[in-house]
Amino acid sequence: MGGSIQLELLRITSLDLGPFHLAAPVAAVPNSVLGALADNDIAGFIGAGILSRFTVDWDYAHKTMALTPNHHYGEPFEADASGLRLIAEGPDWKTIQVAAISPGGPAAEAGLKAGDVLNSVDGKVPPPLFELKKLLTHPGSSISLTIVRSGKQSTMTIHLRRLV
Repeated sequence: MGGSIQLELLRITSLDLGPFHLAAPVAAVPNSVLGALADNDIAGFIGAGILSRFTVDWDYAHKTMALTPNHHYGEPFEADASGLRLIAEGPDWKTIQVAAISPGGPAAEAGLKAGDVLNSVDGKVPPPLFELKKLLTHPGSSISLTIVRSGKQSTMTIHLRRLV
């Protein structure tokens, strides 16, 4: 396994899952022509964005699952609001590099470029990638990134906004 998956994020009106109604979730639509993500017999996958709103009880013997709403159930669905695609590198996965930028997105407007390496986030050592991605899902807020590009350090502010 490995490699990248090309997909498009979009916001759908709602999703009904059994008796549960979820308003305006974000869906990831893969652009795959091969593999499980391109199988016409599969309508879609329920990911962590949905399942994290429930306590899930699996009954493997009967091939069923039961969903019980938890304290995240009513929270709005948010996705990346920066336009950054980041990767973690190095032996300890603590080097965070910009892999790509969405044209016209907040990161592009702030001047970030692919290849930039994050030196600090809001004046602190960058958190692990999964935590940093959560910080980038708060439209209406701003985040200050100090980056290293071609050996030179600079600080840029990204004004986060909904992209989907």
